[in-house]
Amino acid sequence: MTFFKSKKPNDILVIVFPGKEYTCDMPLLYYCTETALQSGCDVINLNYASDDYKQIVNEVINENRYKNIVFASKSLGTIFAGETALQFPDSNITHFFLTPLAETIQYIGNFPVIIGDKDNFFASENIAYLPNVHVINGADHSLEIAGDCIQSVEVLKLIIGIWINVLEVCVNWNY
Repeated sequence: MTFFKSKKPNDILVIVFPGKEYTCDMPLLYYCTETALQSGCDVINLNYASDDYKQIVNEVINENRYKNIVFASKSLGTIFAGETALQFPDSNITHFFLTPLAETIQYIGNFPVIIGDKDNFFASENIAYLPNVHVINGADHSLEIAGDCIQSVEVLKLIIGIWINVLEVCVNWNY
C-alpha cells in the first residue's frame, strides 16, 4: 500500500484497486492517482502482493475521517472494490470501473464504466447491463489501441477526462 496525503485539507479519499497484472504505476491508474492528488484528495494505492487490502480499507473507512470515498478500480480490482463497498452501506462511496470483469456487473449500478470493444475479458452482450458505460473502439483490456501509441495516448486522455468528471462531482473541483 502507498498512501499519498494531499497538501490541501480535505475529506475525500480515493482508493485505487489495481488489476492482477495492471499495477498502480501503469498509465491509467498512475494518472487517476495524480489527478486525484491535484484535486486535493488523499489517495491509497493498493498492492495485493504485499497488502491485506481488506484490513487497510476497513481501518481507513472505519476512522470516519472522510466524507466521500472513491474507489477507482481496474479489472480484477473491480471485483474487490465492489465486494468491499458492500461492507460499508452507510459510507458515501463512488466507483469508477475500468475494464470490469463479468463478476463485477452486480456491483456497478449507475457508476461509470469504461471498457474497450476488443476486451477479451468482457463479453459484449454484458454491455446492455451497464447504464453508464463508455466503450472505447479498438481498445483492448489495457484500454490501449494495439500498434498505435498516439491513439492509445488519446484514449488515455479521454479516460482521464471522464475520471476528472467523477472527481468534480465528489470534490466540486474544476481541473
